[in-house]
Amino acid sequence: MVTVSELVSALDAELVRLGYKPSTMVWYRGCWRRLERFFASRGVQEFSVNLAME
Repeated sequence: MVTVSELVSALDAELVRLGYKPSTMVWYRGCWRRLERFFASRGVQEFSVNLAME
């Protein structure tokens, strides 16, 4: 398991590595902020495949 923040950071770094444009990254980062708020509002701090499948 990893924290949601670690997952978001890894996703961000991978998209930057793949050459996504800054304007696209702005959009993704907005999505990830909303995802982090969603999980935080439900008290979820760690991510697992089991959680994803619920």
